[in-house]
Amino acid sequence: MKCPVCGTENEEGASFCFRCGSPLQPQPVQPATGQTVMLSSDPTASGSARTYATPSTANLAPDPRYGSDIDANYSIPTGQPQAYVMPGGSYIPVTNTSAILSLVMSVLSYFLLPFIGSVIGIILGYQARRSIRASNGRQTGEGLATAGIVIGWIHIALFLILALVLCVVFGLLGNAARFR
Repeated sequence: MKCPVCGTENEEGASFCFRCGSPLQPQPVQPATGQTVMLSSDPTASGSARTYATPSTANLAPDPRYGSDIDANYSIPTGQPQAYVMPGGSYIPVTNTSAILSLVMSVLSYFLLPFIGSVIGIILGYQARRSIRASNGRQTGEGLATAGIVIGWIHIALFLILALVLCVVFGLLGNAARFR
């Protein structure tokens, strides 16, 4: 099933897009008058002048696990969450995992994985920033990704300077030993 908002292919029967969190199928709502109104996330759908009605509170039962203000008819999106969608359409942004890994790998490159860790950190950082910018506010962590990129590039620069210094020192020592 294709998302009408972002165009991502989702699993059949999914209620929400796993990438952007928007509803995949029109959702019936029971207004207080007893008529069913189909709400659609597609603004180009036929009958764009839709009538919206307040749902009847008779069919809403609070979920005892979360408190009394949660809609019992709310279903959790399937797939990996890109943001936690709350009843009413609001969402809580999620920190991008690649941004976290970018910073971790760049820092580890100073201690455990010289050079390789910084290259991985830089790649993950650029990937995370691209993903965060494309998420339209549903993901956070751009600062983490930028820090991972900067720390990775600093480590590569220090690594190259150290390699150059070592080449010069050993080159001079090799020439000095030949002249004795």
